[in-house]
Amino acid sequence: MGFLFALGLACIVFGILMFVFTEKFGEQATKFHGVLFAVLGIGCLVYYFKEVGFSISVAEILLGIALVTIGICFIAAIVFFVKGDKAKGSIFLAILVAIIVAVCLLTPSKERSNEGYDVLVIAEKEVESKLKSPATAKFSSYNETKITNEGDAWVVEGWVDAQNSFGATLRSEYIVRIVFDGDERYKVEYCIVD
Repeated sequence: MGFLFALGLACIVFGILMFVFTEKFGEQATKFHGVLFAVLGIGCLVYYFKEVGFSISVAEILLGIALVTIGICFIAAIVFFVKGDKAKGSIFLAILVAIIVAVCLLTPSKERSNEGYDVLVIAEKEVESKLKSPATAKFSSYNETKITNEGDAWVVEGWVDAQNSFGATLRSEYIVRIVFDGDERYKVEYCIVD
């Protein structure tokens, strides 16, 4: 989901830049494309905030800034190539490639295996069984939840918002350790909800 935030931010800035630099491209259609990019970016951000809420990590903000910089370098390279200044266009193209390579190399992989996702589902079901009102449970997002593989065991750490006996919604931290015995068999070693 963090990539969706970064993509939305980049599309908005890229669209605004396309709209502003229309005369540099010499096409009236470029303004229309700029508006389309901005609308696409707004759509991405709306969907992101609807799904995740307003919790944005520093990594997501940095990725957004990197994508915006990539968009600026791309537009600058095109503008200089259209003007006939190949030297400046090449410089911006080199910066663009360097930023893309740096983002690819420095961005830690947030992808987890299907097994990690399955472990998360098991952990959330175990936590729900300990809650007074499991139907009201809202768990931390996949990216906010720490999932650690310890060989045959997995540890899942996150938070859950749920109503207590009095109907008040409280946030509780949880940690669940799941041990796998074989192919599909597992045992929850412990489940602590604070």
